[in-house]
Formats: sequence, C-alpha cells, structure tokens
Amino acid sequence: SFDEFDIDLIIKSLFISGRYNKLIRGIPQTHWDCRNCSGRGCKICNFTGRQYQTSVEQLVNPEFLRSIQSSDSKFHGAGREDIDVRMLGTGRPFIIELKNPKRRAVDLKKIEKSVNKTNRGKIKISDLKFSNKNEVIVINL
Repeated sequence: SFDEFDIDLIIKSLFISGRYNKLIRGIPQTHWDCRNCSGRGCKICNFTGRQYQTSVEQLVNPEFLRSIQSSDSKFHGAGREDIDVRMLGTGRPFIIELKNPKRRAVDLKKIEKSVNKTNRGKIKISDLKFSNKNEVIVINL
C-alpha cells in the first residue's frame, strides 16, 4: 500500500524566436563569466562575476521571465559576433527558451514593445513568434 508518494511535474519549455539588433558596440551576445574568478566575484570584475557589464541576453531575458513567469531562461543566438561590432540591418535570429513557464498565452507584441522601450538605444528586438526545440537545434548549427 502507498501511504505517501511524491509527484514531480515537469513543464515543457516555451520557445520564442525573434531577431535582435545591437545598436551600440561593447555588448556581447551572451553573459560571460569573469575570466579571473570564473563568475564567483573578485576585485577585477567589481564583485559582479561578469566579464562585461551586460549582454544582449541579459537585456532581453528579464521581460520574458516576468511576463511568462518562468523559473529560468536560456538565450540561443545564431552564430557568433565580436563584442566591438553593432548588429544592424534585419538583425540576428535568436530563440529564448523559457523553462517551467506558468503562462503560455502571452502578447508577444507587448513583450517586444517593453523590451525595446527599456533598452532604447542599446538593443532592439523584432519578429517575435512562438517556436520549438527543433528550431533551437537549427539556430545552434
């Protein structure tokens, strides 16, 4: 007989794709841990644990996490780019993977506007749409 049991509920990740433009130089695509302390925090990184002050990933992710009430996220950007370049034109494709989302029915245009307003002059996102895990594999090739 079962007196007690635990159930672990694993919620499928939510994937949203789009494009980003990097309007200024000096911002990497993704977070980099400090080379000196490996992210633990030291004098060189001003105890932030980061090699660079921010990244496209760190500018984009918070609004998605808040709107979708996700426990964590992973930013998948197409290709690589140097930190000292801008990304203009049609932008670079990305997919954000939102883990354990509490909300799936969200207004992507509203998220886009919020991210763009918060980060005016630094980055801009566009063309948001719901995506899937298979597209992450393609974008990471």
